[in-house]
Amino acid sequence: MALRAAGRALSQSPWYAAASVGTIALTAALSTTVFGVVDGVLFKSLPFRSPDRMYIALGADASGRVGSLAPDDLVSLRRADPRIAIAGVGRAFRLTSVDRPDLTIWAREIDPQFFDVVGVVGCSVTRSLP
Repeated sequence: MALRAAGRALSQSPWYAAASVGTIALTAALSTTVFGVVDGVLFKSLPFRSPDRMYIALGADASGRVGSLAPDDLVSLRRADPRIAIAGVGRAFRLTSVDRPDLTIWAREIDPQFFDVVGVVGCSVTRSLP
C-alpha cells in the first residue's frame, strides 16, 4: 500500500523521481569507490615477499641534506650485517629518445638483490653497483 502510494507520488513528479534515483545511484557508486580505495590502500598488504621487513635508509651529505644512501654506503651496510638484504637505489638519471624528444623516462640504478628482496621472479640486473 505504502509502496504503491510512493510510486504514484513519484510518477506525478518525474524530475523529483529522477533526482532521487540519481542521488541514490551516485551515493552507491561513491561508497563503492571509497571502499575499494580504502581496502586496497589500508587493508591489503603490499605485494612484496616480506613487507613488514622493509625500511627506508636515509643518509645525510656534508651539507646536512637528507637523502638516499650512496651506493658505497649500501655496500658497507650490507657487509656490516649479512642478515640485511638491501634493495639499494643509486643515482637517478633520465632516459630520452632521439625519435621522441617529448618522451622522458626517469630511472635509477638498483642493487642486484633488488628483485630478490621485493619478490619478483624472472628479472635480473645487467650491471651491478660497485
